[in-house]
Amino acid sequence: MQLIDMIGETGLRNIQFGLIWLAVLMIAGVINAIILDSNAEYEAVSSGPKGTPGGRREFIRSAHVHGALFSLINIVYGLLINQAVLSESVKNWGSWLMIVGVVLLPLGLAGKGFMPKSPIVMAMVSISSLLLVAAIGIIGFGYLRI
Repeated sequence: MQLIDMIGETGLRNIQFGLIWLAVLMIAGVINAIILDSNAEYEAVSSGPKGTPGGRREFIRSAHVHGALFSLINIVYGLLINQAVLSESVKNWGSWLMIVGVVLLPLGLAGKGFMPKSPIVMAMVSISSLLLVAAIGIIGFGYLRI
């Protein structure tokens, strides 16, 4: 039995994307460590009250960490989606919701470091969270039906 038969094309898409996005975020982490850690300007902008965390560097770090974590969750999602008791179209919807959510969340968090009051950035973070919850709900429903 080949791997594609076990995980399906939908699952393979999530696994491939998760690995690629994880690599992109690891490179971003290296850039964060090399460039941003040595630049005091990125600590200067805070979106929180005085004395609370919220500088650019913290939002960029948060984007890196959340993106890497959800990339790993995306890989696990790809391994599990084919066995869920769902139609292929619902599996595809869940797969794409997970992928888009995984992209929007770190981009929104990093954007918050540069434009903390931007409604577009706030919408990206909120929408990505809803997409991820929907994707997890879809696969969860599929496993409850087993």
